[in-house]
Amino acid sequence: SMRRIHAVPSHRRMRLTLQLWRLRNYLVTASNAWFPAWKRLDGLASCFELAYTTGALVHAADALVALTELHGFAGNEVEALRAAQLAIAIAKQLPGERIRAETSLELAAKLLATDHWQSASSLLPSRQALELCDAHHRSLATYFDAQQALRRRRFQDAWNVACAERTVTEDVAMSVRWGLTAAAAAQGLHHRREALGAMDEAISAAE
Repeated sequence: SMRRIHAVPSHRRMRLTLQLWRLRNYLVTASNAWFPAWKRLDGLASCFELAYTTGALVHAADALVALTELHGFAGNEVEALRAAQLAIAIAKQLPGERIRAETSLELAAKLLATDHWQSASSLLPSRQALELCDAHHRSLATYFDAQQALRRRRFQDAWNVACAERTVTEDVAMSVRWGLTAAAAAQGLHHRREALGAMDEAISAAE
C-alpha cells in the first residue's frame, strides 16, 4: 500500500511507487486496488515529474514507458507518441548501452497497439546492442517482429515464430503473448482448431 511505501527511503520509494502505478494498468475494475484511467495518468505523471526533477532519469524513462502504454490503451495516439519520443530523448542520456536498448525495446512494443506501429520499428536497437539485453528483452524483440508480421498479414511467418518461441520461453508474461500471437496467426490462416488451442494455452498461462 501507499502508506507502507512512504516508510522506505526516498529513492527506493520512488521506484516502488512507480511500479505500483504501472501494475494498476493491468488490474480489472473489480479489483480493490483499481483506479480509473485519469487517476493512473495523474499518478504516473507525478512519478515522472518527481524522477525527472531529482535527476533519477532511469525512473523518469520508466514512467514515460508506462504513460506510453496507458495512452495507447486509452486510444490517445498523439499522447502515446509524445510520451514515447520524450522517453527516447531521456533514454539517450542514460548510462550504459544495455539500459538504453531495453528502454527502446519496451517503447517499441508499447507502440505496437497504436497507429504508430510501423514507425515503432525505428526504435529497435542494433543487433549488437540487442545482444547486451536480458533474455526477456531479446524475446520482446522477437515478439515485436512477429506482431509486425501479423499487422502486415504475413500470418505464416507470425505463426512459425510464435510456435517456436512458445515452446522454449520460461517467461510467463511472454508465454501469454506468444499464445495470443499464435492464436491470431492461426485465425488469419483459417486454422480454427489451432487458434482455439493456442488461445486455451494463453489463458492457462495467464491463470
